[in-house]
Amino acid sequence: MKILFIDCFSGFTLDMLLGALLQLGVEEDFLQAQLAKISTGSCRIKFYDEESLPVTAKRVEVSCVDPSPDDRPQQIIGLLENSGLSPFVKKLPRRHSSV
Repeated sequence: MKILFIDCFSGFTLDMLLGALLQLGVEEDFLQAQLAKISTGSCRIKFYDEESLPVTAKRVEVSCVDPSPDDRPQQIIGLLENSGLSPFVKKLPRRHSSV
């Protein structure tokens, strides 16, 4: 089993995290399939390479037609619990939150 530790001492955004996972070798098709299991309404996800000399990175762009849902922890946990993700994944947010 491999473990990834994310030291986000100054925070991060979802697109930054997803881009980093892609850079580490997670396949775009796998990531798309997992994200499709979460009911995100009209949101679309686009992956592409971005170059800012001398750095090349994976870029993830999320665009939504509808207004974004409230991002309070309880609502995000509910969204994940009602998704098609595995039972193990569904339990993680509640177990590691103070909600």
